[in-house]
Amino acid sequence: FVRLVRPLLDDLPHLTHAAERRKEPPRGMPSVSLVTWNVRGLGGIKGLNRLMTYMQKNKTNDKLAVVMGQEHNLRADELDTARTKALIRDFQLIVTSGRADDPASSRGGVFILIDTKQMSEAKILHEDPGFIRVTVDWGAEKLDLANVYAPVHDSARIDFYNTLRGRLRRC
Repeated sequence: FVRLVRPLLDDLPHLTHAAERRKEPPRGMPSVSLVTWNVRGLGGIKGLNRLMTYMQKNKTNDKLAVVMGQEHNLRADELDTARTKALIRDFQLIVTSGRADDPASSRGGVFILIDTKQMSEAKILHEDPGFIRVTVDWGAEKLDLANVYAPVHDSARIDFYNTLRGRLRRC
């Protein structure tokens, strides 16, 4: 995995790994947290509701503003309901279903859930099975967030990263 991703990051210095770049909050902005998590099945709409409740209850301590999840396993016919439920609770949900190597699959899927009381609404740059990229404003700063869930099999994973590299270079 590192062998495949590292060259991609080297080619695109503006997408450095979060652990390699720590930022202090912009002046006057509170610090926030971002979590990436392979949820291995969110538990449908009920699971999404539990996640949003957790984020709301722990906003003060954890400062959790963004959750990027992989393998949510929501069905394609649940996505509009999930987005609506998120909006009602002051969240923005950017979500795709399927896997990068099988877009029609009921397994897989990625999402970015943003607490819009802590961050601006996201501008969606890419939204495909296995890959979502957005920008959000955090004070005077613009954050570029990407959530990736690559295929398991080697040849499909290599094809996925090569396609991804081409898309990111065109930005």
